Amino acid sequence: ITKIMKSYQIYRKNVKDSNNLTLKDYYESIEATPSPRMDFLKDIAQACGVNAWTVKNWILGMVPKSNANKRRYAKIISELTGVKEDKIFVR
Repeated sequence: ITKIMKSYQIYRKNVKDSNNLTLKDYYESIEATPSPRMDFLKDIAQACGVNAWTVKNWILGMVPKSNANKRRYAKIISELTGVKEDKIFVR
């Protein structure tokens, strides 16, 4: 098997030799780098009372089924981001 450099390998904490590590040790050697996009999803989700994957689905073009919820979420997101309400749920 050819060893391929994965992005998470870049963030490993000064651990050079993987031969003596357990899988758990290897996992824990990966730095928990901040993810601004994930933080954004979580912030919007918390403000709207939904989960981050729901917000990600909205970004991908899905819209809330209820027009009342759609308007409510658009208002909340607009207040947080400055994006116009009519530009929030665009397919």
